[in-house]
Amino acid sequence: IIITQDDIEQEKIIFLHLPKSGGSTLNELLVKERPDEDVCTARHNNLHAFTAGKLSKYRVFSGHYDYISTQLIPGPKAIITMFRNPIHRLVSLYNFQKAHREEVIEKEGLYLARLANKYSMADFFQLDEIRNHPSINNSMTRMFSQRLQSRWEYEIHGAPYPDTSDLEKAFNVLKKIRAFGFVEYYEQSVAWIFKSLGLVIPDTIPHAMAIDTITKTHPNLKEIKKEQPTRSVLISMQDLVNLDIRLYNRAMEIFNSRQKNQFFNNDIPKADYAN
Repeated sequence: IIITQDDIEQEKIIFLHLPKSGGSTLNELLVKERPDEDVCTARHNNLHAFTAGKLSKYRVFSGHYDYISTQLIPGPKAIITMFRNPIHRLVSLYNFQKAHREEVIEKEGLYLARLANKYSMADFFQLDEIRNHPSINNSMTRMFSQRLQSRWEYEIHGAPYPDTSDLEKAFNVLKKIRAFGFVEYYEQSVAWIFKSLGLVIPDTIPHAMAIDTITKTHPNLKEIKKEQPTRSVLISMQDLVNLDIRLYNRAMEIFNSRQKNQFFNNDIPKADYAN
């Protein structure tokens, strides 16, 4: 591989894609009309498998990476991400995993999908292996502060439980990244992110991976009746998102303060986690 000075010096766009947070839509917007050679092929958390020289050739990175892994990428970095109400994210994650076909689950070793197909939502979120899983337990905080497994749907045991020191690390990363948005304010979020990256703001935003439509066409998925959380399920989820809620609210405060004069007439309200 021939590495040029431009490869090293040109800023790389890096999208930290937290599962079930509107990332597929943003990914499509970021890579649209870009040549294939500009876009890193790593969509899972395996940047460590690439040489520094190979990573320096790409211009856009979009995947389920943790923040620590992105530091392997040489040169200046414009890091972005999308947030979502942590409770809503877990509900969506469960239903999406449940929609996977059995043959796909077994072929690809999709541990979370296997359990979602076996258990109701109430039972799923009571399982110890689920409650301790890095993709379930305070995943936003972990993404910014810990090294994560190669693929988020896989079985994993023994991951360190996140604590307030991890939350402080996440707060510090939040200050460093270029821009971030929220599923709840998608159009405004895309506008801020693209403006921060010096890109033309898209005229339209197609909705990718919406479970009500994608299950009708995607060969790996099946149509399901989506489950909604009961009050007891919501209560059981609270310690799965206690750190993420604080991170989400801090991010919302920053987003609100930077964007209200540009995009909003009023302050953005905080999410209501009771509903």
